[in-house]
Amino acid sequence: MKILRHFLLTCAALSSGASGVVAFDTSPCFEPNKTADEIVSALSIDGWVSAKRENDKVIDHLAWMGMPQYFLGDKGGSSLAQTLEIKYLAAKGIWNKKELATSKTRILQRLSSDQTEVARIIWTKITAEYTTISCTFSLVGSSLPGSEDSMADLGPLENFTRLNIDYPQTNDTQTFATLIAVNRKKLSDTLKIDVPVDAIIETDLGFWTKEN
Repeated sequence: MKILRHFLLTCAALSSGASGVVAFDTSPCFEPNKTADEIVSALSIDGWVSAKRENDKVIDHLAWMGMPQYFLGDKGGSSLAQTLEIKYLAAKGIWNKKELATSKTRILQRLSSDQTEVARIIWTKITAEYTTISCTFSLVGSSLPGSEDSMADLGPLENFTRLNIDYPQTNDTQTFATLIAVNRKKLSDTLKIDVPVDAIIETDLGFWTKEN
């Protein structure tokens, strides 16, 4: 299955009325039979490199990667601030996760207009025949269509705006993607912190491998 370069963000731009194409490629996350390290190598073309665990900005982004579930209604009886605190603890613990032959996680970072962005790749062998690849990208405005304010403009009264992207399914693959525009200014004002992200993109690919 061929996924065109910039497809996710181009769709987001059309939906919001913004224009322009961004140097951002999600296609490695949609290519069956790639290993975790092959995905990392492909993403390196756009400036992604292995993240350092002592980088506080990386931890910030990893914590916010855990927030879309809260935004979409799974609050678990906790406030926004309480949930974010839990996500920070989880983000710090990701570095201690043991790598297995059937489960691999890669954390990447890059700079966009001197601001840190983070990508997380999770490769999981569910069964001998079925594998999943999940990628999450925590991005700043300079990697998105239009200005940094354009994403917040999508949801001026909300903490976030969700945009689902539909992909054709095949007999051997299952795909899903969503873009969540974060109202960075509103959340920063609410939480009294510097929210590091303007948008979170989540992609999932599941594929079956056929025996020779």
